[in-house]
Parts: sequence; structure tokens; C-alpha cells
Amino acid sequence: MCNEIGTERIVPKFMTISELSEYSGIPAKCIRKMVKSGEVDYFRPGNKTFYVSVESFMSLCTGFSQR
Repeated sequence: MCNEIGTERIVPKFMTISELSEYSGIPAKCIRKMVKSGEVDYFRPGNKTFYVSVESFMSLCTGFSQR
């Protein structure tokens, strides 16, 4: 999912819960709880897949909550 330019990796703005779990090392169950409680920004284009904002997730993890 990430593009490679030289030695730099570009992180996409939105990832699925499973992709974000793999990228961050945080269990998908914990990320799902964050989504359900509204702690992170997300959108749901279909019936099943949640796309989580990586920026919102990382700011929550580092303690710089935007809310």
C-alpha cells in the first residue's frame, strides 16, 4: 500500500484497520475500539470496511489529540 520514492516511504492518509494494525504494531481489536468510541477519524464507504485516518490515529497515540 505504501509507495517508495528513493529511500523515503510515503504513508497513505487512510488505511484499513488491519493495515493500520500491521503498520503500527497495535492490535486490530484496540484500533476497532478507538473507531467505535469515536476517538479517531474514519469513514466507511461500504457495509464492512472502515478506513481510519492515519494522522488522527498517530496524533492520538502520541498524545496530541485534535479533539
